Amino acid sequence: SYRDNRSFCMADIPGIIEGASEGKGLGLRFLRHIERNAVLLFMVPATSDNIEKEYKILLSELEKYNPELLSKARILAISKCDTVDAAGLKKLNTKTAKLETKLGIKVILLSSLSGLGVTELKDALWEELQKEQNQVIEISHKYIPGYFLETLPTVDRRSKLTWTRRQRLFI
Repeated sequence: SYRDNRSFCMADIPGIIEGASEGKGLGLRFLRHIERNAVLLFMVPATSDNIEKEYKILLSELEKYNPELLSKARILAISKCDTVDAAGLKKLNTKTAKLETKLGIKVILLSSLSGLGVTELKDALWEELQKEQNQVIEISHKYIPGYFLETLPTVDRRSKLTWTRRQRLFI
Protein backbone atom coordinates (compact mmCIF):
# COMPACT_ATOMS: atom_id res chain seq x y z
CA SER A 1 0.00 0.00 0.00
CA TYR A 2 1.07 3.57 -0.51
CA ARG A 3 0.29 6.76 1.40
CA ASP A 4 -3.07 6.56 3.16
CA ASN A 5 -3.21 2.82 2.37
CA ARG A 6 -3.58 3.41 -1.36
CA SER A 7 -1.79 1.22 -3.85
CA PHE A 8 -0.72 0.97 -7.44
CA CYS A 9 0.64 -1.86 -9.53
CA MET A 10 3.93 -1.78 -11.39
CA ALA A 11 5.09 -4.11 -14.13
CA ASP A 12 8.76 -4.71 -14.83
CA ILE A 13 9.22 -5.03 -18.59
CA PRO A 14 12.76 -6.28 -19.24
CA GLY A 15 14.34 -6.90 -22.60
CA ILE A 16 13.89 -3.58 -24.33
CA ILE A 17 17.17 -3.19 -26.14
CA GLU A 18 18.14 -1.76 -29.47
CA GLY A 19 16.42 -3.95 -32.05
CA ALA A 20 13.65 -5.15 -29.70
CA SER A 21 10.98 -3.87 -32.10
CA GLU A 22 12.38 -6.31 -34.70
CA GLY A 23 12.35 -9.19 -32.22
CA LYS A 24 15.93 -8.91 -30.95
CA GLY A 25 16.43 -10.14 -27.39
CA LEU A 26 13.14 -10.72 -25.61
CA GLY A 27 11.70 -8.18 -28.03
CA LEU A 28 8.05 -8.35 -28.90
CA ARG A 29 7.15 -10.69 -26.02
CA PHE A 30 7.55 -7.78 -23.62
CA LEU A 31 6.74 -4.81 -25.84
CA ARG A 32 3.14 -6.03 -26.05
CA HIS A 33 2.73 -5.67 -22.29
CA ILE A 34 3.79 -2.02 -22.33
CA GLU A 35 0.57 -1.05 -24.11
CA ARG A 36 -1.38 -1.82 -20.90
CA ASN A 37 0.57 0.59 -18.71
CA ALA A 38 -0.57 4.13 -17.95
CA VAL A 39 2.89 5.48 -17.11
CA LEU A 40 6.24 4.33 -18.45
CA LEU A 41 9.26 4.35 -16.15
CA PHE A 42 12.59 4.12 -17.95
CA MET A 43 15.66 3.09 -15.97
CA VAL A 44 19.14 3.84 -17.26
CA PRO A 45 22.19 3.09 -15.08
CA ALA A 46 24.28 5.95 -13.72
CA THR A 47 27.35 4.21 -15.15
CA SER A 48 26.07 4.64 -18.71
CA ASP A 49 28.38 6.57 -21.02
CA ASN A 50 25.45 8.55 -22.43
CA ILE A 51 22.19 8.44 -20.44
CA GLU A 52 20.28 10.59 -22.91
CA LYS A 53 21.33 8.41 -25.86
CA GLU A 54 20.26 5.21 -24.07
CA TYR A 55 16.90 6.77 -23.19
CA LYS A 56 16.38 7.82 -26.80
CA ILE A 57 17.21 4.28 -28.00
CA LEU A 58 14.46 2.96 -25.74
CA LEU A 59 12.03 5.59 -27.05
CA SER A 60 12.97 4.72 -30.62
CA GLU A 61 12.18 1.05 -30.02
CA LEU A 62 8.78 1.96 -28.58
CA GLU A 63 8.05 4.22 -31.54
CA LYS A 64 9.00 1.51 -34.05
CA TYR A 65 6.76 -0.98 -32.26
CA ASN A 66 3.79 1.35 -31.70
CA PRO A 67 4.03 5.16 -32.12
CA GLU A 68 1.03 5.63 -29.81
CA LEU A 69 3.21 4.55 -26.87
CA LEU A 70 5.04 7.87 -27.07
CA SER A 71 1.88 9.63 -25.91
CA LYS A 72 2.07 7.88 -22.52
CA ALA A 73 3.44 9.72 -19.49
CA ARG A 74 7.13 8.95 -18.92
CA ILE A 75 9.63 9.20 -16.08
CA LEU A 76 13.36 8.56 -16.36
CA ALA A 77 15.16 7.08 -13.36
CA ILE A 78 18.94 7.11 -13.36
CA SER A 79 19.57 3.93 -11.39
CA LYS A 80 22.54 2.51 -9.52
CA CYS A 81 23.60 5.94 -8.27
CA ASP A 82 25.39 4.21 -5.39
CA THR A 83 28.03 3.06 -7.89
CA VAL A 84 29.32 6.58 -8.56
CA ASP A 85 31.45 8.67 -6.19
CA ALA A 86 30.41 12.02 -4.65
CA ALA A 87 31.82 14.02 -7.59
CA GLY A 88 29.98 11.80 -10.06
CA LEU A 89 26.74 12.18 -8.10
CA LYS A 90 27.14 15.97 -8.17
CA LYS A 91 27.55 15.82 -11.98
CA LEU A 92 24.46 13.63 -12.22
CA ASN A 93 22.47 16.17 -10.20
CA THR A 94 23.43 18.88 -12.68
CA LYS A 95 22.71 16.57 -15.62
CA THR A 96 19.29 15.67 -14.17
CA ALA A 97 18.06 19.28 -14.29
CA LYS A 98 19.31 19.69 -17.86
CA LEU A 99 17.72 16.40 -18.98
CA GLU A 100 14.37 17.34 -17.41
CA THR A 101 14.34 20.58 -19.40
CA LYS A 102 15.58 19.00 -22.64
CA LEU A 103 13.40 15.86 -22.57
CA GLY A 104 10.36 17.42 -20.91
CA ILE A 105 10.00 14.61 -18.38
CA LYS A 106 10.74 14.02 -14.70
CA VAL A 107 14.24 12.63 -14.13
CA ILE A 108 15.08 11.05 -10.77
CA LEU A 109 18.37 9.82 -9.34
CA LEU A 110 17.84 6.39 -7.83
CA SER A 111 19.66 3.83 -5.74
CA SER A 112 17.83 0.82 -4.38
CA LEU A 113 20.87 0.05 -2.24
CA SER A 114 21.04 3.38 -0.40
CA GLY A 115 17.38 4.34 -0.85
CA LEU A 116 18.27 7.52 -2.73
CA GLY A 117 15.26 8.76 -4.69
CA VAL A 118 12.95 5.82 -3.87
CA THR A 119 10.30 7.95 -2.12
CA GLU A 120 10.64 10.68 -4.76
CA LEU A 121 10.13 8.08 -7.49
CA LYS A 122 7.05 6.59 -5.84
CA ASP A 123 5.61 10.08 -5.35
CA ALA A 124 6.28 10.98 -9.00
CA LEU A 125 4.65 7.77 -10.23
CA TRP A 126 1.66 8.30 -7.94
CA GLU A 127 1.28 11.90 -9.14
CA GLU A 128 1.31 10.78 -12.79
CA LEU A 129 -1.17 8.00 -12.13
CA GLN A 130 -3.59 10.46 -10.53
CA LYS A 131 -3.71 12.72 -13.58
CA GLU A 132 -6.96 12.45 -15.47
CA GLN A 133 -5.29 11.61 -18.80
CA ASN A 134 -3.62 8.57 -17.19
CA GLN A 135 -6.79 7.11 -15.64
CA VAL A 136 -8.29 3.89 -16.94
CA ILE A 137 -11.87 4.87 -17.61
CA GLU A 138 -13.35 1.63 -18.91
CA ILE A 139 -12.16 -1.89 -19.46
CA SER A 140 -14.12 -3.71 -22.12
CA HIS A 141 -14.14 -7.47 -22.49
CA LYS A 142 -15.67 -9.18 -25.47
CA TYR A 143 -16.17 -12.86 -26.16
CA ILE A 144 -14.38 -14.32 -29.17
CA PRO A 145 -16.59 -17.06 -30.67
CA GLY A 146 -14.92 -20.42 -31.04
CA TYR A 147 -12.06 -19.72 -28.63
CA PHE A 148 -11.87 -21.41 -25.26
CA LEU A 149 -9.39 -21.23 -22.44
CA GLU A 150 -8.50 -24.75 -21.37
CA THR A 151 -7.72 -25.38 -17.73
CA LEU A 152 -5.90 -28.32 -16.26
CA PRO A 153 -7.91 -31.35 -15.17
CA THR A 154 -9.41 -30.89 -11.74
CA VAL A 155 -10.15 -33.65 -9.26
CA ASP A 156 -13.44 -33.28 -7.41
CA ARG A 157 -12.53 -34.77 -4.04
CA ARG A 158 -16.15 -35.48 -3.08
CA SER A 159 -17.04 -37.55 -6.12
CA LYS A 160 -13.46 -38.49 -7.07
CA LEU A 161 -14.20 -37.59 -10.68
CA THR A 162 -11.64 -35.89 -12.91
CA TRP A 163 -12.96 -33.30 -15.32
CA THR A 164 -11.68 -30.55 -17.58
CA ARG A 165 -13.45 -27.25 -17.46
CA ARG A 166 -13.78 -25.10 -20.59
CA GLN A 167 -14.15 -21.36 -20.15
CA ARG A 168 -14.96 -18.78 -22.72
CA LEU A 169 -11.97 -16.62 -23.61
CA PHE A 170 -12.54 -12.89 -23.26
CA ILE A 171 -10.26 -10.05 -24.36
